[in-house]
Amino acid sequence: VGEKMMDRIPTVLCRLYDSGAWLYGYEAWRAINEKRGAKVTHFVRDVEEEPTVDVDGDTYSKTELMQIYIEESLKLITKYYPHWKVGFLTVTVKHLNREMVQAIKGIAGHLGVEADRIAVQNHVSSYEHYALNQKKELWQHDVGLFDYSGEGMTYYHLNISRKRTPPTVSADVTSFKEYFDGSEIGKASPPELDRRFLEVVRQATAKRIISTVYLTGEGFEGDWAKISLKNLCNHRRGFIGSNIFARGACYQSLRYAGVLEKNAFVALNEDVVAKTLYIRGSRYGKMENVELVSAGEEWYRAEGETAFILDGAKSIRMNVQDYLTRRERWFEVPLEGFELRKDKTNQLSLRMEFDDASHCHIFVEDKGFGEFYPASGKVWEYVADIYDESYSDREAPEIGRLIFTAKETNQVPYYFNLSGMKVYTLEELCYYVYHHIYAVSEDTFDDELFYWLESALKERLLARHLREARKQKRTLKDHVKLLMNAAGYYTAKELEALYHTIEEIEAQNPMESQKVEADNYMRYGRPLEALRVYKKVQALMEAEDSMATREFKANVWHNTGVAFARLANMTAAEECFHKAFELDGSPASREAWMLSLKMIGDAETLKEESGKMMLPPDVMAGMDSKYGAAGEKFRKERTDRAAAAKRLQDDGQWEAAEHMAEEYIEQQKAACRNI
Repeated sequence: VGEKMMDRIPTVLCRLYDSGAWLYGYEAWRAINEKRGAKVTHFVRDVEEEPTVDVDGDTYSKTELMQIYIEESLKLITKYYPHWKVGFLTVTVKHLNREMVQAIKGIAGHLGVEADRIAVQNHVSSYEHYALNQKKELWQHDVGLFDYSGEGMTYYHLNISRKRTPPTVSADVTSFKEYFDGSEIGKASPPELDRRFLEVVRQATAKRIISTVYLTGEGFEGDWAKISLKNLCNHRRGFIGSNIFARGACYQSLRYAGVLEKNAFVALNEDVVAKTLYIRGSRYGKMENVELVSAGEEWYRAEGETAFILDGAKSIRMNVQDYLTRRERWFEVPLEGFELRKDKTNQLSLRMEFDDASHCHIFVEDKGFGEFYPASGKVWEYVADIYDESYSDREAPEIGRLIFTAKETNQVPYYFNLSGMKVYTLEELCYYVYHHIYAVSEDTFDDELFYWLESALKERLLARHLREARKQKRTLKDHVKLLMNAAGYYTAKELEALYHTIEEIEAQNPMESQKVEADNYMRYGRPLEALRVYKKVQALMEAEDSMATREFKANVWHNTGVAFARLANMTAAEECFHKAFELDGSPASREAWMLSLKMIGDAETLKEESGKMMLPPDVMAGMDSKYGAAGEKFRKERTDRAAAAKRLQDDGQWEAAEHMAEEYIEQQKAACRNI
């Protein structure tokens, strides 16, 4: 704050009797001594056990009182720095718990301080940050602090370890209330205080190599420590001062604000997570560790998150590494309640948060897989104790793998015109190509796709390589290889099968390749385009009769019949199904032919042909039942849909009506894809 201001503000409030106004610090003490108001102290203690305080007959929450104190204290700065703004605010308290953290964060929010610009730490952390931000020769070895206040005397011993980089500091806290409980301040004689403190010094420093010792607190005021200080400062540097904890909090603020180096040391204490938690998985085909929580983070700020796709894994292996010993353990996070698919389409997000320095909550959420599998919204919670000694430290083979993905899903999709499908990620693009390879060609890899890879996914290198391949007129297999190798989504064995399929496609004659094109149009609900290509295939079959098997011809005619049926041209469909049945006699073509005869009302031909084939009564009954059920279903769906649409329109819910129409179109698309 600067030399212009007082170096201490007592943690006391006073509510004036006459006006009800609040005073704080020294002004509060003055008013209390003058009996002008009610004294309020200890409002930062035991927030969880005793959340309220009685003030002259009125009840206040301790959070309210802390807010008044902090707000008034911050106002003091404006007297000297009128245009000040909080860059980062750190509050230090003796003991830390979730209630205290939430209370102070709530206060900061009320004061207009963003959540990411505030930290809360205990006195031990503040002392660690104070001590290790001094000159290095002052913490060449261990460092000690005696805190002597009205609550008694406490010794904080910092163990400095340089075995790790960065160096580590951990704290031992010892209470000496049996010697100094605070009641003796201003009462006991100086020689008696000196004698007691000499005994405390000998106990606290025995068999320890200490570079520097700090003394703080109101109890050390006055010149009573004579012999004890000579003993304490023998071959040690010693300092007496105030506000060590507050100054340490200031160093922490500078660290979080980026003014001081963030990783200069690792501070460990009871309110800091002393272990590193990470999971192992694959990114772009290479295995790596993703660190979720780093050792040295305050438990309430230790929040890690990541996202990944399951590839054969039925659980998540969480690795726990002790920072000091480097000992590693692991435990499994089960995935109960999730539908685990086998085709790499379970995309999950994982988030961690702590209740204290030991217990963490792990939240796993189903994120779906684009339009292929919508997110279910299910969230699974698992609670773990990172100090649990039952966790295994033996190496065990990984069952399956995790494929790391971006934490935030891209919102700009790439649209495949043929199928009407949208993909949002590189993994979804690979999945689409792998499972729709018959609908993919060299033309799929065009400038529009390259631009999407660059702009939406930031995959500039991949886009450049694909552009070069297109410019060199490389094969479909070459394009697919570039994509799959860049993503690392599929294994070598899976890609071998895919490349074999591509080789078969590339080896097809024009008749076969055009049939594949037509079948794809049908698969994606575009029967008119399919008919155009099927006609070309039929012309090739007539011109090159010996190259097409009866089975191939039957399949072409059957699919042509389905295309006509989709366009409600049942007369043409009947002729196609008839030709297909004559070629291979398949039950599917026979049934389609019989049903189409029934639909066009040609009962005579239906009776005659079924008689020739000597179809059993149960086969005909089955077709009749199927025909009747389909008609009933169609009539019911149409009636229900029309009624629902009318209700929405009558209520003026136009957006809901539009959504219902879009949903119906998507259902029809899906039905076409399943032909």
